[in-house]
Amino acid sequence: MIKGELKKSADNIKIEKNLAVFVFSGSLFINGEKLEGGKGIVFSSDSDNISAQNLTCLCLTYSGADRAKLFSNIKENKIFDFTISDELLGICDLFFENEKTYDNEMLARGIAQTVFSYIIPKEAEEKISNVSEYVELAENYINENIEKSIKIDDVAAYLNISRGYLRNIFFEQNGVSPQEYMMQKRIERAEDLLKNTDLSVGEIAKKCGYDDILQFSRIFKKRALISPSEYRKQNMA
Repeated sequence: MIKGELKKSADNIKIEKNLAVFVFSGSLFINGEKLEGGKGIVFSSDSDNISAQNLTCLCLTYSGADRAKLFSNIKENKIFDFTISDELLGICDLFFENEKTYDNEMLARGIAQTVFSYIIPKEAEEKISNVSEYVELAENYINENIEKSIKIDDVAAYLNISRGYLRNIFFEQNGVSPQEYMMQKRIERAEDLLKNTDLSVGEIAKKCGYDDILQFSRIFKKRALISPSEYRKQNMA
C-alpha cells in the first residue's frame, strides 16, 4: 500500500523510517545540513533532529511487504538529486492533494514508480558493471516466462532494479521498451502456435501470457492486422 502526503509551505515535518522526502521548494534542515529544491532524502530510521522552512515537498513510502522490499538496501540516510518537472508536480498535486482515500491503488503505484525511479536507478548504476548483461538477463527472463502473466515490474524485481532504470537501459540497447519487447515475443509465439498446433485461440492466449482471450485477440489484430482465426486460416500448412 502506498502512503503519501504533499506538504505545502510547511515549517515542520515528522520523519519516520523508510520515508522518502522530495523537496520542491523551501528548505529542509537535517542535522545542520540544508536540502533545497531538487534534493531528496530517504530516511533509514526515525529522526527528531529535523526542521523546515516554507517547505513544499512530497513525503512518500510503502507499507507492508512492499516497504521491506523497496527499502531493504537503505542502511543509512540517502540524499539524492531529482528533476522537478511540471508533470511530476501536477501528478503529485492531483493525487496526494485531492485523492485522500487512496482507493486507486494502481494510480498510486504508478506515481510511486515514477517518483522512486529517481532513487533506485542511482543505486543500480553504482552496481552495474555491464549494462548489456542486465538487458540480456531481462530478455531471458521474459522469454522463459512468456507463458505467464508477468509484468515489467516482475522483470525489474527479478533484476533488483527499478522499472524506470530498466526501461532506460533496455531502450538504449534495443531501441524498444521492455514492454514492447515482451509484446513482440508474445505475438511471435502466438503466430507460431497458430501455424503449427491445433490449440484453440483461448488456449494459445493463455500460453502467451493472456488470461483474457478478448484482450489477446484485440492486441493480436492490432499487430498482425488480422484476427488470430484469420491468421491461422491464411497460414495453414
